Amino acid sequence: MDDDRTKFRRRAVQPMVCLSEGWRIIKPNYWLFLGICFVGSLIAGMGPMGILMGPMMCGIHLCLLRAERGLPIDFGMLFKGFDYFLPSFVAALFIMVPMIVILVATYILFFFGMFAGIAAFGPQQRGVPPGDEFGYYMMSLFAIMYVSILVTSTVLHAVFLFVFPLNRGP
Repeated sequence: MDDDRTKFRRRAVQPMVCLSEGWRIIKPNYWLFLGICFVGSLIAGMGPMGILMGPMMCGIHLCLLRAERGLPIDFGMLFKGFDYFLPSFVAALFIMVPMIVILVATYILFFFGMFAGIAAFGPQQRGVPPGDEFGYYMMSLFAIMYVSILVTSTVLHAVFLFVFPLNRGP
């Protein structure tokens, strides 16, 4: 970038300063930003396999970057993210494909674990509910599955956190 306003200072990040600066930037147009984020998230979720996630995230970040520079924004700028469709689609694939693989593998392991638990807790008499041990086993299995998906999702999104704002916006 040829912008002289970008200055890098090496020091620790101050979270409260970042939050207050972010609030200062969006405060004048809070409802517009809320609408942009809501509609962008809604449209991103409508596409199959996250195909629209990339362009919508780019559009949201374009609006935020323009507001940071003091430039005017409007709701239609959300759709300017489609100008970066291919790069943002590739970035979205780097997030979605591993998540789909992890989800499928986790569900397969969950069902194997469920059937292993059914076999391990022995046959039941007809009409008699299973014991508490089986319930605890299933809850533990579900908790392990849920936490593994949550951790994987968090790590993938943290790795690619800055991909979408790294375009040559206005």
